Amino acid sequence: MGFILETGIVEQIIEHSGAVGAIIGLAIVALVTIQLTVYFLGSLKRSANELKQHNLEMEVLKTKLQTAKIKQYQQETATLGWNGFRKFVVKKKQHEGKQKPKGPYLTRTDENKEFHMNRDEMVVGRTKDTDIQVVHNTVSGKHARILCRRNELFVVDDFSTNGTTLNSEKLKPEVQVKLNHGDDLVFGDVPFKVSLPAGEAKEGTGSGICSFYLSPHDGRPLPSFEPGQYLTFQFKVPGETKPAVRCYSLSDSPKLDYYRVSIKRHFRKDKSPGLISHYWHDHVQEGDIIDVKAPGGKFYLDMDKQTPIVLIAGGVGITPCLSMLNTILDRKSKRETWFFYGLRNGKEHVFKEYLESVALENDHVRLHVCYSRPNDEDVKGKDYQHAERVSVDLFKRLLPSNNYDYYMCGPGPMMKSVVEGLDDWGVPEKNVHYEAFGPASVKKAKPAPAPAAGAPATKVTFAKSDQTVDWTGGTILELGEAAGISMESGCRAGNCGACVIALKSGEVNYVSEPSDPPEAGTCYACIAEPKGDIAVDA
Repeated sequence: MGFILETGIVEQIIEHSGAVGAIIGLAIVALVTIQLTVYFLGSLKRSANELKQHNLEMEVLKTKLQTAKIKQYQQETATLGWNGFRKFVVKKKQHEGKQKPKGPYLTRTDENKEFHMNRDEMVVGRTKDTDIQVVHNTVSGKHARILCRRNELFVVDDFSTNGTTLNSEKLKPEVQVKLNHGDDLVFGDVPFKVSLPAGEAKEGTGSGICSFYLSPHDGRPLPSFEPGQYLTFQFKVPGETKPAVRCYSLSDSPKLDYYRVSIKRHFRKDKSPGLISHYWHDHVQEGDIIDVKAPGGKFYLDMDKQTPIVLIAGGVGITPCLSMLNTILDRKSKRETWFFYGLRNGKEHVFKEYLESVALENDHVRLHVCYSRPNDEDVKGKDYQHAERVSVDLFKRLLPSNNYDYYMCGPGPMMKSVVEGLDDWGVPEKNVHYEAFGPASVKKAKPAPAPAAGAPATKVTFAKSDQTVDWTGGTILELGEAAGISMESGCRAGNCGACVIALKSGEVNYVSEPSDPPEAGTCYACIAEPKGDIAVDA
């Protein structure tokens, strides 16, 4: 180490050399101390570098093991898909957005206590086994029932001793009476106020999205899926004559023990509530059992590639894009990822904090949020980056080139505009991928011409139902439903395959391009129109 100090050497220097020798001795000690310090600091630095290198190597090994585990899991579960519907249990229900939304509820006004309508029928009474327990000597053991039907409330008095009054009028026993927002409802002498906030809710609020975590009821292994795919659900809604089928995109990366879907309250053009989306929000609760088909769909991210991608989401169309993003993160992939999220304003902004943390912690993820109509409280640079719609013009300003794979899901008009813009920008069609549910479509096929005036009407024969109907426009599914024929359907956009039927004779045109061509001799009834007289197996 350069210098070795023997015991007593400093004392000897001082004894024989006096003050000068003492100074020299102290200098030697200081020099040795410095050398020792440098040596140990160097050792510590080498140890820190070695530890850092070791940690990096362990992280790489962990990533490889995790990737291998995921691939092994996918291989092992590849054959675990199921035909038809399988029972799943709702393990968790989580509201997304700035505040938790409320469905229909009653407020006991003398105690300011809320009772939410989370079942189709709730019993009001004094006993412990009632759904809305009202401990009061004027309330009967089983006093009345509250019925919830498609987000509407009804009350039925069950021959209570002291009666039930609605807006100061006493109700007749066993007569179903509709309740309206703001009604005064009194059981015995206990006052309640009726609230129907779903009827007042503004379309498109961020709090209108709810995530549901689903696990197999039978406890069997859960098949994996490709990020971007969807699940098909079947519900038997009270008051409806047949089961309703709907498709919803998975909103998380593949997990070992659950699927996640995130569903927005849907409002029709006339502002009336959508049947199934409101059923999810107002009636589906933790512990409920629901019917689910295996994951499907041709819109998904190819995880075997490492090419750069652009994810484009509009509104609730964020769900499949979020599944793709989370899968990239779970695999520890450093794939260059641009994420464009289009909204009207901050009230619609869901997964806000999560996306911001992802962009902050991952250099390869670039987040760009667009508000087309920001509110006064929305802060540019904090809540959003661009006061405009998501568009190819924006891509041209931000992307280094057009050499990306583009994945998008959102409102039909937004996707149509982006798809056409990418085509004009020279992006190959094979690099543009999109998902559309519902009647909106991106690329329209040429529809079949309507029958000319005076020409014989085109005939559509539904063989199983033994009915022949004149076609006057619309799809085969719409024609069959109008004729009272029971036909399966799901996405109503040619994606899920639930509406496929055998084509016994004749040919069809498609009003929009199906995501995957059906097998020969079949057609997708939800997007098919007859080219002439046809017969289908329905």
